[in-house]
Amino acid sequence: MSGISVWLRPILPYLKYGLVVVIITISSWASYRVGYAHGADVIVTPPQYLTILNPASTGEFSLLPDDAGGKVNFGNFWKTWHILDRNFVPSSTTTSTTTADAHLEGAIEGLVQSYGDPYTIFLPKERSQAFKEQVDAEFQGIGAVLAQTDTGLIIVTAILKDSPAFHAGLKPGSRIAMVDGASITGQDLNSVVSRIRGPKETTVTLTVIAQNSQKETIVPITRGVVVIPTTATRVVAAAKDVIASAAAQVMAAAQAAAVALPGPQHDAQIAEAKVKAAAIAQQKFFVLQLATFAKTSTDAFVKDLGAFAHSNTKNLIIDLRNNPGGYLDVAVDLASYFVPKDGLIVSEHTGANGDVTNHTSLGHTLLDAATSTRRIVVLLNRNSASASEILAGALQDHHLAKVVGETSYGKGSVQTVVDIGDVGSLKITIARWFTPSGKNISHTGITPDVAVDLKDARYASSTDPYMDAAVQTLLDDTQWK
Repeated sequence: MSGISVWLRPILPYLKYGLVVVIITISSWASYRVGYAHGADVIVTPPQYLTILNPASTGEFSLLPDDAGGKVNFGNFWKTWHILDRNFVPSSTTTSTTTADAHLEGAIEGLVQSYGDPYTIFLPKERSQAFKEQVDAEFQGIGAVLAQTDTGLIIVTAILKDSPAFHAGLKPGSRIAMVDGASITGQDLNSVVSRIRGPKETTVTLTVIAQNSQKETIVPITRGVVVIPTTATRVVAAAKDVIASAAAQVMAAAQAAAVALPGPQHDAQIAEAKVKAAAIAQQKFFVLQLATFAKTSTDAFVKDLGAFAHSNTKNLIIDLRNNPGGYLDVAVDLASYFVPKDGLIVSEHTGANGDVTNHTSLGHTLLDAATSTRRIVVLLNRNSASASEILAGALQDHHLAKVVGETSYGKGSVQTVVDIGDVGSLKITIARWFTPSGKNISHTGITPDVAVDLKDARYASSTDPYMDAAVQTLLDDTQWK
């Protein structure tokens, strides 16, 4: 990304050299527990709080001559350090004295918190590694989803498709008794996970007990690179209530338009409307769910979008509910399949002077939404954030899709992740981003074209009011004039 040396200059005095990547994210954490609704290929528990990374921003940085040490008196800091180190005595509520490394991490965390920004945070080493794996949507391990029962048993709850665990024959429902021949009784879930995970091409041996069995089975598994699924697709039909409502709307519009027509033309228009109303029940809707904008998401999304493009389905629903963000360049890349070439997708405003970097469409031609007769809806809810808002905002501002659901989270800032050596990494807010129409959605979010009110009587018996609203919008001709 151009201009990086300018807009990072204010933070460089505080950083050792390291890897820098631009991200847009919500500040939170989650595990790799990814679930599917069996038979539907629907992501029901998507990876949470992943990040948008931009490899174009990668660089190496060192301290500038005007180091903060020359401007700030650190004598009081070191004086405090030594007073505590020499005089602190653990109280009855303190289990042990902390280490110098813990003091250093605490000092860094306190410095970061002093900036008062919830998205600027310090990531200690272990959290930093987990964060990097989350934003990549891949890690090295076996690809088994584990959970711990109330009685302390470690159970395999799901197996990621094509993972090492999948190919080794590990089955959901199995209980793990030993790892590499050693019992795991009494250990918590994180400890067991850390023992099972490891570098690719190494082997871990699990002793498992299958569901409804007492027999122990030894399962050797060669670890590999596990890719977390980030997309899922399905084709749905309209719910009965939606069909009835849409058909009634078609008939009402036809009758109103035919009032002034002479007899034969009146009858012909009503007959045409009846055919159209009957066809509503036969329409299908292609749902493409995107759980995060990880580096693996582009290929998966393009593959799924290609399946839609080559199908007979004319209606696309891009489901971004609970999608918290991902790579900035992935968001731009995916939007480029809809926004015409060179069309503005998102603008970054950086530095005190508000320097602007515009990200424009690459003009991918798999699906030319601007000239297509296909209709597109983007589904959002209050947990759709960052890259989700970039994609939804670009399609909404270019009038390429209708946004349906709730007002989104409202995260319009950009962060950079900087490696600070063996201590961990920093995530720092360095810019704000704006939609093509010039809106910064911080704290306000993307406003849907069609808002879903869960108290609406139309959704009283609905199993998914948001999906029903999306289908209703796609069937409503008045929304697409």
